[in-house]
Amino acid sequence: RDRPRHPPPRAQPGGTGAVAAGQMGGLVGPTGAGKSTLLRSVAGLQPSLRGEVELNGTSASRMSRRQIAQTLSTVLTDKVSVARLTCRDIVSLGRHPHSGIGGRLRPRDHAVIDESLAAVGATDLADAFIGELSDGQRQRVMVARALAQEPSILLLDEPTSFLAPPGRLALLGMLREVCPDRLGAVGVG
Repeated sequence: RDRPRHPPPRAQPGGTGAVAAGQMGGLVGPTGAGKSTLLRSVAGLQPSLRGEVELNGTSASRMSRRQIAQTLSTVLTDKVSVARLTCRDIVSLGRHPHSGIGGRLRPRDHAVIDESLAAVGATDLADAFIGELSDGQRQRVMVARALAQEPSILLLDEPTSFLAPPGRLALLGMLREVCPDRLGAVGVG
């Protein structure tokens, strides 16, 4: 039997969205609605189809890539394929927007890395290779990397997609704890 065809879902023209400091916001919709596309556009990882992105009241088009990286951090659904890097190595990549041209980490950077690992309950994983972790552990390390950037905005694209139900609850609970303390806003797609 033929099913009626419906046009694909579209974002509301002229729509805006905001997440207040210390709050978690969710972006929900059917598969293919453009949630990931929107998050990637907000993060500057792909061109915006239309409209303008503002980060903390400043047009992203007027910000340098470094300024954007110091304001916003992302955790995407892509699995990292750097099996021989330790978790500490991965989290230290979050300090790149704050390091000088040589990329040398200072004592403050090392402290932020340790704090980020502790915030997600991954201190004991610091010296483990990322390729040896479970999906839940890997996702916590990727959140720690994002926290190490010290952003005011954290965007997560389907952060629980590879996790079993207990891991999903644990990750969302951890984000709820970290958000008011460390972030101005969290967007969850």
